[in-house]
Amino acid sequence: MEQKEKIKKKEVKIKSVNNNENILPKLTKKQKAFLQYLIDSYNEKGHIPSTIDIIKNTQMSQSNVYRNVKELLKKGYLEGTTKSLKILYDTDGKAFKPSQEYIRLPLLRLSIYGENIIEDHFILDRKIIMQNTEITVFDKVFLIKSSDDSLKNIGILENTLLIVLQTDTKDLKNNEIVSIKYENKFMCRIYKKNENAFYSLSPLYATIPFNEKVEVLGKVIASINMIKSLSEFT
Repeated sequence: MEQKEKIKKKEVKIKSVNNNENILPKLTKKQKAFLQYLIDSYNEKGHIPSTIDIIKNTQMSQSNVYRNVKELLKKGYLEGTTKSLKILYDTDGKAFKPSQEYIRLPLLRLSIYGENIIEDHFILDRKIIMQNTEITVFDKVFLIKSSDDSLKNIGILENTLLIVLQTDTKDLKNNEIVSIKYENKFMCRIYKKNENAFYSLSPLYATIPFNEKVEVLGKVIASINMIKSLSEFT
């Protein structure tokens, strides 16, 4: 009888831990040190270092790096995979908050097959992006380079680096500056909702009707060259 009661109590205890009561398993000293290294690197550079960088900077073996990452994932301090990690909690088990306002954004380009691929990453001051109150998820923000100077009147020249917020077609508003993929190029145009077309500010570029040949990437919220919100010009 006593043995059954003990088993019963044990089951209740396990159940409470599995109910997500923010009870995190304790870390070993080595795991704490490893997690703190990831946090420090993120606060300094705006992103978690790659496995190669960790090995280079810490002199740890690859197997030790993977072991630490695996344990931190298992214990709930990290999320994702070894190639794409996200810090959820600090070494004290508190929700992780970056000490610096940086964000790492992917720069997209078109492959020779016309596919959208990541060419590089840029680390930007988060304040530049947070000026736009519509942004709630940074995973929907990316960078592109304009392929022409159709909007040069507002400072967008060929190869200007643009910050783009992924936007559903139905959410596009009249006169918004939009990034589109057309004829295997990334272009920047002004959307005219009543005409369902994309306009240039230069007579050298034709109007592009919104049809199945056009892929809307999102709305342009800022230019790196100008460091200004493009809403000032619309």
